[in-house]
Amino acid sequence: MAFSAITSVTIRKPTEFEQASGDFALTSGGSPILALLCAALAMVALYAIGRTVAARRDVRRAARLARERGEELSDLLRTVRMAESLAGVGVWQYDYATGSQEWSEGLKGLFGIDRDSCFGEGDAESLLYASKIDLVAHVVRHRDIIGTFSFEFAINSFDGTRRKLTFKACNLRGRDGSVARVVAVMRDTTDHRWQEPLEHVALAPTNSARSLAEAAQLLDRREAMRQLDMLVMKAREYDEPLVLAMIEVDRFSRIASSHGGETGEAVIDLISRVIQQHLRASDVAGRMGDHGFLWIMRGTTHGQARVMIERLRHTIKSKSASDSVPEVTVSLGIASMQQGDSALSMFGRADFALGEAKQLGFNRVRVAA
Repeated sequence: MAFSAITSVTIRKPTEFEQASGDFALTSGGSPILALLCAALAMVALYAIGRTVAARRDVRRAARLARERGEELSDLLRTVRMAESLAGVGVWQYDYATGSQEWSEGLKGLFGIDRDSCFGEGDAESLLYASKIDLVAHVVRHRDIIGTFSFEFAINSFDGTRRKLTFKACNLRGRDGSVARVVAVMRDTTDHRWQEPLEHVALAPTNSARSLAEAAQLLDRREAMRQLDMLVMKAREYDEPLVLAMIEVDRFSRIASSHGGETGEAVIDLISRVIQQHLRASDVAGRMGDHGFLWIMRGTTHGQARVMIERLRHTIKSKSASDSVPEVTVSLGIASMQQGDSALSMFGRADFALGEAKQLGFNRVRVAA
């Protein structure tokens, strides 16, 4: 009799741990595509990390090179400035594309500007304009020249002396053959043996009974303001430029207290005479208070006025020191007449600019907005 073997099979529910293990097995071992995807993502992450590290290394290297090149450029600029100073030359450049002019520090000496003074934007153009020199127009006329070209011209420099300058330029051409830039070197060729010095300002004897303003033929405050009102109306009627300058002696109270009242009067007398010597026939000047002055420049553009004012400031500083008078400086505020200006509004703007000049450290010029 045949007996059939019956095997007993027990079915039980898998535990949570076993279920999770099975899911992991299916994910990692059971699906090759997912495994490859994980590996690819890991490679991308490693590549990104590597690129980030390399980029940071490149940035550090670029920063180091930029710093080294900056130091080299600073050394070069110092060398160029020293060479300019030793050779007594200055460099001028003109860009045809932008129409901009560039002036080197070496031109300060040629233009009679103190080495420590600020060479502000427009100063050089104003000086040349006042001397009726147009460098741009001249180089444009020589645009077709290959090689160098030169010419000479004379200027009235900021220190009041007349100088003869030699201008030697070269046209720099671009790839298309057209002139892109002009570079020129200026040199002072004045024969200083025959250079006429500035007239020495002699001190008049102090006389308390005599008006110091009358000694220098300057108007008093009331008459100066009346003249300003009249000239503003005329300038408006004939559409002419007009510039007002306010001038004040720096630290005058300290000078008077340290050196005495007579010295203070001598300082005012001296400055009055210097201002009078700088006036043109059409100008008007007057006293404004104990140590202030007013200068009205008729038919004068802003650039021309800036040159005249800077020349006055430099003359006072360089010619004031003597046995009787200490070295003094002045601060100045200038205002060009604008549409709708009255005498009072113009006076207020110039006076505000004067206050700014004093706040910034004295012995300087500020232009009203």
